[in-house]
Amino acid sequence: MIAGIAPSSLSRTLGAAAFGLVLAAAAPLSAQQLPGQDMPPEMQAMVQEYQETEARLQEIRQEAIDRNEDLQSSYVAVGDMIEDAMREVEPELDQVIERLQSMQVEAQQAQQSQDMERLQALMGEAEGLQNRWQTAQAEALERDDVRQAVEDFEEDLMEGMLEIDPDADDMQERLQELAERLNAMMPTR
Repeated sequence: MIAGIAPSSLSRTLGAAAFGLVLAAAAPLSAQQLPGQDMPPEMQAMVQEYQETEARLQEIRQEAIDRNEDLQSSYVAVGDMIEDAMREVEPELDQVIERLQSMQVEAQQAQQSQDMERLQALMGEAEGLQNRWQTAQAEALERDDVRQAVEDFEEDLMEGMLEIDPDADDMQERLQELAERLNAMMPTR
């Protein structure tokens, strides 16, 4: 979530989150996506560099947007555009979001009561809802008008980022390179 921009709803937050995914050079890596602790040292070093680089880029993005009202307005407008396009693809998007939100509480309760059967059922339902949300997001981002708006914003954002840190473009390229190398090292399922 970008400081200084106060979305009015969870759906806007998720729309912004969808937009944030577009800004990353590749999908963010999380410990859950990586093999167990027996990761080779070379891979561990790359994961650490990826995480540090992504964190620094996020700080720079945040600062660029915070400093520039035009970028703030564009960020919100493009987020709204993505959200609207997602609603066209998935008319029940609000219900999907609300259910995902309510499931967090249910999952915590099931975990606290050690009701593993309920927890498994919730996880299965959540996976289906997340797939619907991700499908709507992917299809929305394929629309020419949305793709162009995102590209225009990314160009403006990078200009703002370069004013803050002249190495931002190089960091973005390095992040993409690390993501590609790590994805190539990941075992296929």
